[in-house]
Amino acid sequence: MGYRDFTTGSISPSAPSLLDLQIWPNPTSGNVNFKTDGKENLNFTLEIYNAEGKNILNTQIKSNQEFIWTPLKSQTGNFIARIINEKNITVSKSFQIIAF
Repeated sequence: MGYRDFTTGSISPSAPSLLDLQIWPNPTSGNVNFKTDGKENLNFTLEIYNAEGKNILNTQIKSNQEFIWTPLKSQTGNFIARIINEKNITVSKSFQIIAF
């Protein structure tokens, strides 16, 4: 089984050189940008969860690829973005969407 990190806001010390997730702007009242910075050219699954733990987005992205998500106007509050690479390394970070 691979490494899993369910902390928010940082990468576990055992995985810092393998994977990073950037989210901006944070907080936002519009689009949210995501970018992975991986040392290897890997495919990732990007998952977004709302504060209640409901999965609201699953998409595939590649290392160093920027993905822009446009939330619905009703989607405000705190969210968790999680990326999982082909080697099952996981990084989670939180972000906030304020009223449009």
